[in-house]
Amino acid sequence: MDVEINFENFLTLFPAVALPISLTSESQRIIAKTQKPLDEKFAVRFLLKEDEWLDEYTEFMPCFSLPANKHFCGLVYWQATLLGSSYELICFSPKGEILDRVTLAGTKYEENELVQTVCTIRPDWTVAQGQARLDAHRAKPIAGETQLAILKITNEGEIIEL
Repeated sequence: MDVEINFENFLTLFPAVALPISLTSESQRIIAKTQKPLDEKFAVRFLLKEDEWLDEYTEFMPCFSLPANKHFCGLVYWQATLLGSSYELICFSPKGEILDRVTLAGTKYEENELVQTVCTIRPDWTVAQGQARLDAHRAKPIAGETQLAILKITNEGEIIEL
């Protein structure tokens, strides 16, 4: 039996988690033990931007939902493409309208570099991100190419950089 493609059914695919929670390159293997890839119909309806389209190489996996909030629903999903993979946070209004979105963590390939980002979502709704660039051929860090960022998820579901 097919599941109806609506916002309520979409939300059930994202189990709630307690904060803090960290996302690293190992997280996907752990999440994949309990989660299945997202049905393409849900991805097209709720995750893609208006000008985006889904190719046969892109895969989505629901990861988790942030703790309940009456103003917005924060969902984290994993997206894999030919150029890498990422954890995305998307905030919806209670009615299912997209409020904001951001890439939290992941691995992507850029020319001869591997860019790896990890993060921790804290109980105060801040997100600490760390990013490093590695030489793709030697898997060694590139000196001086480390970045740190702090994001804040507001009560209205906006994601701002502090």
